[in-house]
Amino acid sequence: MIAIAVLLIASNEYLFFTSLGFILIYAAAFMSVWSMIHYLKQAWPQLMGNGD
Repeated sequence: MIAIAVLLIASNEYLFFTSLGFILIYAAAFMSVWSMIHYLKQAWPQLMGNGD
């Protein structure tokens, strides 16, 4: 959410804030994918019917 606000507020003159916004967007995307993989690893036995 912060990344979106930074990108909306920052204009092209403020390269630092634009870069910061993009870095935060990429970090959020990476953490989302990492979290999905982590949860799928935990749920995989039950998804395949091998759970307790």
